[in-house]
Amino acid sequence: METKIMTKTVNKKTNPREWLQLYSTTIRSAGDDSYVMANYLPVCLDPTVRIWLTSLLKESIMSWGNLNGKLIESFQATCNRPGNHFDLTRIKQKTDEPLRDYIKRFCAKKTEIPNVPDQQTIAAFQGGIHSDDLVCEIDQRNHDLKLTAQECFEIADKFTSAFKSAIFFSRATT
Repeated sequence: METKIMTKTVNKKTNPREWLQLYSTTIRSAGDDSYVMANYLPVCLDPTVRIWLTSLLKESIMSWGNLNGKLIESFQATCNRPGNHFDLTRIKQKTDEPLRDYIKRFCAKKTEIPNVPDQQTIAAFQGGIHSDDLVCEIDQRNHDLKLTAQECFEIADKFTSAFKSAIFFSRATT
């Protein structure tokens, strides 16, 4: 059976455990086995990782599982990892940055960070905005600590729309 070629290569920043899982699934879904995986692997390696593979001692790899373990052991520490809730606390609204732009920037970063509890997300979001009125609005709605992060962002979005409407209305009447 013909193996579907993987185009994504593994490099020093790739999480080797995740990559190997996808690689194995791709090869197995094409009906091939661990021999094909081992033989095709060098094609999918970034040159620096390929150098690591070719520099291994002869007969130091006895199985596909053994190769997996060595690859993970060698590159797990160098891969990019998702952030944590502390990374969200570093996101601050810039001077003269529209609130809507801050919301987009904060939410974009939030999607990169898995498993942050809603209350930590809300606290980080509030800690980064300049509008005391919006902070108070969120606090009032979150008095029982049951507000979700999504609801918080909806409040902020409505606040932004209302604020823009108020500015437009005040300019139109003057």
